[in-house]
Amino acid sequence: MSNTEIEVAEVARRIGADDAADLFVLDVRTERDYAQRRIPDSTNVPVYEDLLQYEYSTLETHLDELPENEEIAVVCKAGVTSARAAEFLRANGFEAKSVRNGMRAWQRLDHELQ
Repeated sequence: MSNTEIEVAEVARRIGADDAADLFVLDVRTERDYAQRRIPDSTNVPVYEDLLQYEYSTLETHLDELPENEEIAVVCKAGVTSARAAEFLRANGFEAKSVRNGMRAWQRLDHELQ
């Protein structure tokens, strides 16, 4: 795994632990997808469709809403689009990583824990 990705198990561990305050989970999927299933305490900025087209201006308009002093775990459906978002965020001075395999991995982990 690269230093530009974070494993879903690590996200789950951190949001349930004392260091949760140091991790900001940014979900870039559509509002509809976010409403159906989400990582607890995540924030939705629905820029998924734009990022598919390599369009970053919508995400750029939300930069002031993101924490500058926390690691950002970016999640999408499978991890590809969130990798684009995380790369853009890193280029703009944020400590951002893509959640490896995205919500697909979260759903598998959530299922295993039940």
